Amino acid sequence: MNSDGTDQHLVAQPSGTADDLRWDDFAWSSDNWILFTVGQNINNCFKVRLDKIRPDGSSRTQVSDGGPNCTPPGMEQYGDSDPGFSADGQTVYSSRGLSPLHADSTQTLRHLYAFSSGPYTPGKLETDLSIASKPDCKVGVPKGSPDGTRILLFLFCPSDPQHVGVTLTDTTGSTWNFIVTGFGPDWNHAAQPSQAPHTSGQDRHQTEH
Repeated sequence: MNSDGTDQHLVAQPSGTADDLRWDDFAWSSDNWILFTVGQNINNCFKVRLDKIRPDGSSRTQVSDGGPNCTPPGMEQYGDSDPGFSADGQTVYSSRGLSPLHADSTQTLRHLYAFSSGPYTPGKLETDLSIASKPDCKVGVPKGSPDGTRILLFLFCPSDPQHVGVTLTDTTGSTWNFIVTGFGPDWNHAAQPSQAPHTSGQDRHQTEH
């Protein structure tokens, strides 16, 4: 639809087949692709991958396969969710559902993954940005910054219950800075990096959020 709500029209929809059950978590890139999650249940293996499509419904392309694991009964789905783009549209940031670190856990682990927005091929490079410093933490709704250097996201770490909420990291996952309690962060894309006040620490991050 247009920004004023006019000209609403169907772009595309899932077929309902085993490899195309439902679509969710849409994200629009700067280079004019619509990214979305695709629920699939092939050979009794349920997981969620990412596809993209042009706004006119053409050129549908698989972007990820959702990882190697099937979702166990009763668990939150494994695979991709809540994807966000880098500013140039070339990188996807995903909340990737994974097997928990501890066998007795009933909670799906969700790590921050980064990979190319290009077509999926077997062996496509994917980088787990959580694994080094946040292996037991759950990440959600990642959003790339307008300057391409940072990612806003929701972070929950069982070992740090005092800092659950909007968190800032860099594109390598090397630093993690808590901002404020909350969920679903996003950037003001109209603001230029040079307009940010020259403050420090938590106050600076809250201003950028």
